[in-house]
Amino acid sequence: MWRVGYQSYVYKLYYRTQVEAGSDAPSESKVDQRVAMPAENGLSHTPIIAPKPPSLVGHQPQSAGSSKPSVKTEDIIQSVLTELEAQSVEELKQQKGFVREQRKQYKEMKELVRKHHRKTSEMIKEHTARVSELQGQYQRRRSALQKSHKRDGKKSRSEHSLSTLDQELCDLDQDEKYQKKEHIKQLVEKLTTIAEECQSAQLKKLRDVCEKEKLEINRSFVNEVVQYIKRDACAAGEH
Repeated sequence: MWRVGYQSYVYKLYYRTQVEAGSDAPSESKVDQRVAMPAENGLSHTPIIAPKPPSLVGHQPQSAGSSKPSVKTEDIIQSVLTELEAQSVEELKQQKGFVREQRKQYKEMKELVRKHHRKTSEMIKEHTARVSELQGQYQRRRSALQKSHKRDGKKSRSEHSLSTLDQELCDLDQDEKYQKKEHIKQLVEKLTTIAEECQSAQLKKLRDVCEKEKLEINRSFVNEVVQYIKRDACAAGEH
């Protein structure tokens, strides 16, 4: 319906300029001014200008010096283009090309999510393996220290040696906790960076596609309006 409204507006503008330019033309050229709108979806629309009754048709002679220069079609097209408004997002959603591109983008987004999930799983496995390795090293070293303490555990062993062993065990425990915290921090940072990059790339691609589709649809509509004006101008020239 918006296309019909645009075409009605364009034709009225064109007809008004033609009437102003050729107001002194013979009345026979104005007898039949019925112009039907182009059929859309197989249905024709009501004529914009009704024909004049035969009683109003006169036989006024055409004066030799009363002809005025006709308005150029390029001027009409330029005036139409300056008042042509871009389509809204809701109107774009009604276009098949836009819907098709939207579905394509949705599939690509699902593929990116799948790849991101796979990469995330691999990183989690890698860090889990690293933590398990650190835990194994800690357990082995602790067992070795405990065995050494049992072998050398005599009653004459000084309290200083026992405190040194306990300190080493505490240091190992603190080191394990620190390593775990660092690995978790690195994992969160990497996952956040990957998610932000994927989101930014997808949003940029969607914006580019929307702008491209919008320009293409507007260009196609302008071409249709220009062709319609040219056909009407040719038909008016023949009459």
